[in-house]
Amino acid sequence: MLQNSTLARRATALLLSTQIVWTAAPAIQLFAEETPQSTASVTITQKSSTEILGTWTLLDPVQQETKFSDATHTLSGLLPGKYTLFLKAPAGTETAVVLSDGSTVLQTNNHPQMSFDMASGIPYTISITYNLVYFGIVGASTVPGGMPFEIKGPDGLVRTGVAPISYEKMPIGDYNIRFKPDGCPEPPMKSGKLEKNKRLYFTIELQCENYKPSTGSSSSSSSSSSVSSSSSSSSIASISSSSSSQSSSSSVKPAPLSADLLGNTFSSSAAPIIAVSASATFSAEFRDVVIDAWYTTAVTTVTRSGIFEGYKDPYGKLTGKFGPADPVRISEIAKIMQKLGNIKTDFNAMPENLRARNAWFSGYIAMAETLKWPVFDDRHIDPMRPATRAEVIATLLPALAIHADEVSGTVFEDVGIKTPYGGYIEAAAKLGFVTGKKGPDGSVIGFDPNASVTRAEVAMIVARILDQRGVTK
Repeated sequence: MLQNSTLARRATALLLSTQIVWTAAPAIQLFAEETPQSTASVTITQKSSTEILGTWTLLDPVQQETKFSDATHTLSGLLPGKYTLFLKAPAGTETAVVLSDGSTVLQTNNHPQMSFDMASGIPYTISITYNLVYFGIVGASTVPGGMPFEIKGPDGLVRTGVAPISYEKMPIGDYNIRFKPDGCPEPPMKSGKLEKNKRLYFTIELQCENYKPSTGSSSSSSSSSSVSSSSSSSSIASISSSSSSQSSSSSVKPAPLSADLLGNTFSSSAAPIIAVSASATFSAEFRDVVIDAWYTTAVTTVTRSGIFEGYKDPYGKLTGKFGPADPVRISEIAKIMQKLGNIKTDFNAMPENLRARNAWFSGYIAMAETLKWPVFDDRHIDPMRPATRAEVIATLLPALAIHADEVSGTVFEDVGIKTPYGGYIEAAAKLGFVTGKKGPDGSVIGFDPNASVTRAEVAMIVARILDQRGVTK
């Protein structure tokens, strides 16, 4: 009897303990159902002064990462607690981050990392802005002109077009280029690094009898020239890249200009600068110079004076081409201005610039260095890259023993105290050497100091100076 009573008590205790477990289960379920009411959400937006967005990573309170590169992305169902935002900004940019709860700005930050707390039930917003502050100029130039290319830069940036052309406000970083000459073997890829406020130019000299110049347009601007190559039985390509100091101010600078250095206006559409019709008549000296073009008289003047020459083949024989639409190169302006100034030159002298040694232009570069012409103060400048409008003027005036003016900033709207060689540009304008760039209505809209210059344009300005001075050679 006692044994039965003990068993009954144990059964009752077991039943009670089982009931406790059963009654506790609904409480756990009720707590779980309340969890969604205690979460937070955040919307993260990105915008950039370039077409490239950054990548953000959000680290939550339990150290889980969420990563996106979208322009706008919303995360919901987040645990309350401390979060950290990490940013991988596009090359050359600085960041500005603003955290708000919809109506109130809670935190601002100019760094690529920000920590903050999120409370439950509040929709947060994070606005990220990338401003491009570290940039330079990237360009492509070919001899002969009209060659398609593809440039790839940091963060997947791509530019395609037809050389010669230059792009301003390009983010600093590593770039590579592939030239794609129609009818000829594709040259090897070339790479270079763009630094802040400098120029990175890729140049190529190609000899290929099957070359077909393109008249297509670039991804962000128009093609600037279309001239055929010199005849050769083989395909020979020499590619170089260069980097030099130069400030920049706008997005893209195609080589075609709406006016030359002297203000002579002509078409600046997607067609080449030097447009030739099927019925055009060419000069006796050059088969690529139209007899009634705006530059023809100037070309005749400067070539007969001995200041300019036409192109030569590898054996030194004239090819019968002048290349009026081709960009003038740094090495060429040294030679042109030496001849214009009739400056005595030691052609056996060795330039300090290692890139200018053992070349046809070595003596000219050495002379420019010795005379302290400002463009050649940079002992690393690439002699084969296209010269800018400002560099042409800053070499022209010293060759004529003319000093730079103090910059007033009132002659051209895009030439101020921070413009490289601005004093030379204003002095040249006062002397009537240049009149600037004209708009469709004929009014001067600026000088465009960073744009490239064609051989026809430089021939025009040299011919004008010879005429002003009554010089006949």
